[in-house]
Amino acid sequence: MKALYDRFRDLLHEVARFGVVGLVGLVVTDSGANLLQYGAGVDRFSATVVATIAATALSFAASRYWTFRHRQRSGAGRETVLFFAVNGIGVAITEGCVEIAAAFGLTVSSLTTPPCSVASAWRPCSATGHTRDGSGRLLRLHLAR
Repeated sequence: MKALYDRFRDLLHEVARFGVVGLVGLVVTDSGANLLQYGAGVDRFSATVVATIAATALSFAASRYWTFRHRQRSGAGRETVLFFAVNGIGVAITEGCVEIAAAFGLTVSSLTTPPCSVASAWRPCSATGHTRDGSGRLLRLHLAR
């Protein structure tokens, strides 16, 4: 077993670092979009775009200088363009799915508070689907059917 670990040790560590970078990117995207949309009043699309650009820049730097620091590089300009292009495609797919879901009525009712998220510590939510509004009243989230 030790021989197997020794053989794949670098790969396992690289995969773990990649996961950490991805999780940090998720937290930055989710919390940034929520703070911009519900804290600063920016529309959903713009908030998502700004938060995604910030998370992409952070993820690129962390991937280049931490996760894959030992790998041969093909040039910062080329890598940056490719990284942002692939992330842009991912955002387009995500936003497309959200818009399609909204077109079919799969959204949170307009009578509720903002949805809970992984990183929205500024707006605590519980697993029961309850959240508190600005005055501290407990509200129940209702999904449109």
